[in-house]
Amino acid sequence: MTPRIAALLIPFLGLCTVQGGTAAHAADTPAAPHVEVFSPTGTVKHVRQVRVRFSAPMVALGDPRLPSPFHIDCPASGHGRWADERDWVYDFDADLDGAQRCTFRLRAGVRALDRVFFTVRGTPGSR
Repeated sequence: MTPRIAALLIPFLGLCTVQGGTAAHAADTPAAPHVEVFSPTGTVKHVRQVRVRFSAPMVALGDPRLPSPFHIDCPASGHGRWADERDWVYDFDADLDGAQRCTFRLRAGVRALDRVFFTVRGTPGSR
């Protein structure tokens, strides 16, 4: 039997919006900050790194002092860092073995560099 290989989930993908916005002002305001890319997702073999690209600058030139924007639930160890102002990466200490599942959830209070908050709505799903 083939083992299940690492599943990396981003249950809030597509559910991030700006607090306090209304439909009437949607055309007059810039798009809400959100996650543009989260890779990999689903069942993937030999994962060594997770990459996340945000739609808005989150930190000043990849400031390494800032904490992770995610709560990470994963049996494998690793560390996250800001690669630049929009890209955050999480490097696993070793390739993930089969049947390991990792979940990344946006932390409460995460906001873009311009101080606009992300808001997670709805119930996280699973894949």
